[in-house]
Parts: sequence; C-alpha cells; structure tokens
Amino acid sequence: MKVGVVLDRSKPQPVEDFDLNLFFVKEVTGSVRRPLDNAINIVTCFNDNKAVGEDLGLAAISPQDRAVRGNEKHHFLWDWICPTNEAYRRKLLDLIRETSRANIAGLRLDGVQFAGEEYCTCPRCTSMRSRSSLGWGEWKSSVITEFVKEVSGIVKGDLSLLADPDPCSTKESYGLDYGALSKYIDYFIVPLLDTTYSTVYWARILARCFRRQIKAPLYIQLYAANPGMPPLKNVIGAAKVVSDYADGVIFETFDSPTAKGLRQMMIPTKQE
Repeated sequence: MKVGVVLDRSKPQPVEDFDLNLFFVKEVTGSVRRPLDNAINIVTCFNDNKAVGEDLGLAAISPQDRAVRGNEKHHFLWDWICPTNEAYRRKLLDLIRETSRANIAGLRLDGVQFAGEEYCTCPRCTSMRSRSSLGWGEWKSSVITEFVKEVSGIVKGDLSLLADPDPCSTKESYGLDYGALSKYIDYFIVPLLDTTYSTVYWARILARCFRRQIKAPLYIQLYAANPGMPPLKNVIGAAKVVSDYADGVIFETFDSPTAKGLRQMMIPTKQE
C-alpha cells in the first residue's frame, strides 16, 4: 500500500519515506502558488471563494438558490462555480498548463464536479442539456468527463481526482461517472475526514462502498492537520481500517513534524 502526505502550504518540504508528496497550487480560497517540483500538484477547480466573491454570476444555481456559503439548505463550506462557464474553464486550463510546465510528479484535480443534485440550472446549462437530449445524470457526467479528458491531454505524469465522499447517486448529483473518468484518471482519492477518528466503522463502510464503484486505483485521504486532534494513533487506526479497500492512504497534515511522526508510525505497516 502506498502512503502520501499533503505538504505545508507556506514552506513545503518533501518528507522522506512517503510515496507521494502533494502540494496545493490552487485552493478553495482562490489563492494560487508556484508549482512545487517533484510533487503531486493540486489544482482546486470549481470551488473558488475569491472568484465568486468578485463575480456572483459565476456561482452554480438551482431553481431556488445559489451554491455558495451561507446557503441555509446545503450549508456549503465553499462557493461552487458552474462547470459550464467557458471563460472560467479556460482560466483553469491555462493554470494547469502553466503548472505542468514545471518539473512536477503529477497533478491532482479537486472540486471537479457539480455542486449537488439540483445544480446547475442556469440558462447556459439548461440550454446545453436540452440540445444534448441526454438525461440529467448523463448530461452532467458528460460535462465533467469532457473537462477531465481535456486536462489529461495537458498533464505530464499521473493525473488523479478527488471524489466527493458521497457514494450515492454520483452521476445525478455530481456528474461523476467513475467508469468513464477511469479512461483519463490514473487513480481516485476519497477524503474521509474526521477530527477524532474515535470510531471508524463509518470509514470502513464508505471505503468499501467506493471500492465497489471504482475499479481504478483508489486512495483514501485522512485528516491529521490539527495538532493533537485527532490523536495520531487514531489516524493510524483509521488507515489500517480503510487499507482493506484502498491502494493507498494520504494524510492531510500541512505540517512536516506531524508528517514525520506519521511516517515513523507507518513504516512497520508499510513493510508488512
């Protein structure tokens, strides 16, 4: 089983004995950094709080509301941009091209999906779907798959994708067709994040559900970014539980000392 770590944003230093070092080039805040050589560089795509803050018209909409923070029904943690907005897509592709010119080990796409089952019903999406003659889920998945296909023609090295940790109705809700996407994605990553991991039966259930859906290599991402919470021994316990269904585990630490502590605890597991 491979083991990866998400590096410190401000002072990223690759950590030895990890198979994958990951680094955020673009985050949900909209902040963009220079690519990091010899790392998996992460580009957050259709989540962008800054862009929506500057232009609310970018946000995905439903017949009732917008997919933004403050939404009282869905309680979104960040703002969602409509995936069919061509101008924004071009900016993303330009950033991905620029990132791929660096000496990167690969690229990970975050937030490549629709915001949820009701989204997006803007006039552009409504017109595109009508012209396609496809059902709701099939049309949404065609939009997302086409974007990923275009990215795959740009990126050098492995291309991975962070999937929403909801295994239900993935095409209708998010436009994620794992079978179609597997033609362009080398491996998928599912974040199963918790602040304690005091119980982990739910992580086992979700990992098993995703394993049944995804035939490509599957990695589970676990949270370890708050010093002392969750306790590292609990994080390792969660890693052991999901390893029955995953090809690898990625620790979200953003902190080199924590990453090194996990590395020491994981070395025996990696050698088993």
